[in-house]
Amino acid sequence: PSLCGKAVTLQKYVPNPLLLNGAKFDLRLYMLIANVEPALVFFHRGIVRTSPDQFDLLAKNTSTHITNVEQVKKSGAPLTDYVWDMPKLQRHLTEKGLAPPNWVEGEFIPRVCAMVRESFMAARW
Repeated sequence: PSLCGKAVTLQKYVPNPLLLNGAKFDLRLYMLIANVEPALVFFHRGIVRTSPDQFDLLAKNTSTHITNVEQVKKSGAPLTDYVWDMPKLQRHLTEKGLAPPNWVEGEFIPRVCAMVRESFMAARW
């Protein structure tokens, strides 16, 4: 949509998001539908991206609110501090006592794969 000739993004803002080390984060997980009949669907575990700044609901600085890799590059911080693979997420969750060992591979990823499978099947019919 546009507002006064400028492109804008409209969304409901979550005022109390789940945080990772005090920063907003997102998961980039990928699904490729290579064939519909017979079904051939690939899933990639992807990455975890965190904001370069600690979350502050009232902050005017956009880098506290988004997890864009370009924001991390602008901050000058190493990407590896803010872009994690799933094993790094597991280590963090285990070290903080937030999840047992092997939770990401044993619980989370299977649940995501089930959602991917169900989404594919729902869209297929």
